[in-house]
Amino acid sequence: MAQLAKQPDEEGSSKSLTLSLLLDHALLLHPEQHTRLNRQAPVCSLQQHCQGEALVDMFRGLLVAEDPAAQLAQTIKTLFPLAPSTKHMSGRDLGRQEPTPALRYRAAEVCACAQRIAMVEYRFSKVYTDQAN
Repeated sequence: MAQLAKQPDEEGSSKSLTLSLLLDHALLLHPEQHTRLNRQAPVCSLQQHCQGEALVDMFRGLLVAEDPAAQLAQTIKTLFPLAPSTKHMSGRDLGRQEPTPALRYRAAEVCACAQRIAMVEYRFSKVYTDQAN
C-alpha cells in the first residue's frame, strides 16, 4: 500500500495525495515514455532512471567546476536545506527569567552546604599535612 503525504491547501485543510502516482503521472511527459507510448510499447515507471540521471548530471557538473569542493557544498545546501527547528524551545518566548523566591532559598541552602563542605575539606587537608610533617 502506498504511503500518503499530507498536502495542505489554501484553507489549511489536508488532502492526502499519493506522491508516487503524481510522479508517475509527471513522468508520462518524459521523452522515453513518449517514445514507448508512440510505439505502443509497455509504459514503465522512470522514477529510478530519472534519479540516476540527476545524480550523473550532478557529478558531471562537479567534474567541470572550477572549485569542486565549493560546488559540492552548494549542491548539498540546495538539496538538503536546513529546516526550521522547534526543538529546545528555539524561537519561542521564554517569558520571565528571574528566579522565584523558592529557587533563591534553595540556592542559598546549596551555597551554604558547599561552604561547609569546603571548610571540612580544608580542615581535613590541614590536619593531614600537619600529621605528614
